[in-house]
Amino acid sequence: MVIRWLGLTGLAIGLAGCNPALRVDAGQRAVPPPVSVALAIPLDNEPPRMLVVEHLAFSRNGELILAADSRANVRLYSHDSGALLTSLHVERKHWFERRRLTTAGLLDDDTAFYLSWDGGLFEIWGIAPTELRFSHRFAGIGGEKTTAANADYIAQGEHVLDRGTGELLEGRFLAHYGFSVDYQLTDGSLLFSASPLSRSVVLSDLGQRTQHLWHSGRVQAAAFTASQRYLVVGGSRCQVWRLPDPELAHRCASRWPFGADVTRVTAHPAEDLFAVYQGNAIRVYTLDPFKHLLDIKAPDHIQHLALTVNNRVVFVDREDNLEVWDIATGKLLGKHAFSSVQHLAVHPKTGDVLVAGYDDRRSDQHNLYLLTVDQP
Repeated sequence: MVIRWLGLTGLAIGLAGCNPALRVDAGQRAVPPPVSVALAIPLDNEPPRMLVVEHLAFSRNGELILAADSRANVRLYSHDSGALLTSLHVERKHWFERRRLTTAGLLDDDTAFYLSWDGGLFEIWGIAPTELRFSHRFAGIGGEKTTAANADYIAQGEHVLDRGTGELLEGRFLAHYGFSVDYQLTDGSLLFSASPLSRSVVLSDLGQRTQHLWHSGRVQAAAFTASQRYLVVGGSRCQVWRLPDPELAHRCASRWPFGADVTRVTAHPAEDLFAVYQGNAIRVYTLDPFKHLLDIKAPDHIQHLALTVNNRVVFVDREDNLEVWDIATGKLLGKHAFSSVQHLAVHPKTGDVLVAGYDDRRSDQHNLYLLTVDQP
């Protein structure tokens, strides 16, 4: 096992302020046509009633939609028709298990989905048929631990399980203990975790059994870029690290007012391009070469942010207004008012936007809304 402590001395740093960027104010632009609602999928038609949607995702090919709440209600829908394909309500056998669903996602080329519960229980369920394929309880009593999974590994907190051998990987600093403010496992073997207490980050290559540990200030969020050649870390600092041996390459968002933290980092699904936000301000950057592309000032504080494959910025503000912007032109393409937005996801192939929540016109209906936006 190799552990490297990283410092900042002697590293090449590119400053974002060197590059001109488009700057637009969402509150001052002309109102475009509303975003079209292509499909509305009711969530209350099937018992048991779906509570607040806390997990929402498309499959890799975009054909399936997964939606789940915290109380063990999991549903799979067809993206094309909105038809309900699978509905699962996992019953509790004992009072101490399956109290809260903390993570859910699709797995194994979209033939299965995984569920992670507080208390360390992890499950893999097949889709056709819907059956429990795998179950493992990680060490530790109670508490909510961050979890991620791919074809080769299952990671929960500081524990990593090799799916091929069934063995737990041994070693210090695989990841932070317990809860991490950001916890990500790539399609390959890179595992990232950030501790809110020690103000440190850990990057582990599970295949090579190497770990890198360094201090990065107060960390709020992080994201791997699409090529997995860069890691963007946001918080009291906003930094771009070049991989696989972490090297500080650039600083981003270096001129936030009053030294405010970057509270979210979002990566483009297909390009080495990312966005960060703080309060109601969004900044978009590209890499190779590093360039600051776009500034957007939203009408209110932002609570959801995504980048689409067709180069749009999608965000929902604190008043539950959704807006879609074109990165190249800085043009507002569309907006839609909701009475409540619980979650947001974007289609991996088309860039269509999926929202879980309540529409402003029919606030009594709990739906999934598939939104489409015309080309600029």
